[in-house]
Amino acid sequence: MSHPRSKFRFPLSIRPPFKNGPKRAQLGVAIFNPQHSNPDEEELWNTAKSAEGAERADALVKLSYIAHQRKDFTECLALCESAKEIYESLGAETGNEVLAHVYSGISYSLSEMQRNEEALQSGQKVIELLEEVGSPDVLKAYRDEASFAFDAKNYEESLKWFQKALEYISPDDTDFNKAWDHFHVARSLLKLERYDESIQQLKTAREMFKKEKNLRAVTFCDEELALAYIRMGDGNFAIAHAELAMDYAVTAEDDVRTYWANIRYAQACELPGAFQTSYDCYKEAKSWEVSDSKYTYWPHVFALELRMADCLEALDQLNEAKEIRRRINAMSESLGQAPEMP
Repeated sequence: MSHPRSKFRFPLSIRPPFKNGPKRAQLGVAIFNPQHSNPDEEELWNTAKSAEGAERADALVKLSYIAHQRKDFTECLALCESAKEIYESLGAETGNEVLAHVYSGISYSLSEMQRNEEALQSGQKVIELLEEVGSPDVLKAYRDEASFAFDAKNYEESLKWFQKALEYISPDDTDFNKAWDHFHVARSLLKLERYDESIQQLKTAREMFKKEKNLRAVTFCDEELALAYIRMGDGNFAIAHAELAMDYAVTAEDDVRTYWANIRYAQACELPGAFQTSYDCYKEAKSWEVSDSKYTYWPHVFALELRMADCLEALDQLNEAKEIRRRINAMSESLGQAPEMP
């Protein structure tokens, strides 16, 4: 989903987890070592080298868009930081919204590089600058900051900013965007183990998405509702929502949603003791994750296999369960990463 802001923006995408983030960029390195890919970019580099003041900063910002588009987040960060220094040196000559936009670029780059706490700090500066001048762009800044906080596992902070976004009234906003605010508030509440509140927010979001005729978004809600009921130990509601998620995934032939629906259905079926069904669903999810290296995150694979072992143990297949645990423990030690449930 996206929300309106200025002509240029740094999109925050859904990212797979990375084990090692890129090295911290040294300020200005990219400015003196450009890699020209087109005449427009070369012209911008010439301007960045020869111009001064706001003209030079503007060129650096435009170059940062190009770096971001090619996913060179280290260069994008260096360019934004250099532009920020120039704009700040100009004092009152630089408007709050211009400076906020550069800080936004910094926070997006840091987020992409998995430097989540730093992204959170830069995002706070964006909010301060926009609130100071009453800019409507602050709504997107609230949502961005909440996402950075969630990635940093700071769920109280994430809840705070998603609630701010939910409460912010803008004539340019839509019911669809507000539904996502309810959804993200619910996810933060779920992480904070405030299950009843999370369920109410998810039900609200689900109804709003239903009115928008967006089945995929409704399914996101069903997946999270299943998880909330699983955490509360309510097998009936957990299975009901997991089945709804599976219905969409199978009908839409959506592999990613099928993966998540299998996990939620497996977790839900463990509650009433349907361990063979749980085992089968965990196995299908695990097989899909390892079938394409683009999606393979080994700590998730390890955790799914261990849940399969739990199911086998409950089915009195003790030797098979023991062998899975031996194998996964050995692989986890070799990788140096503990199992992590998706």
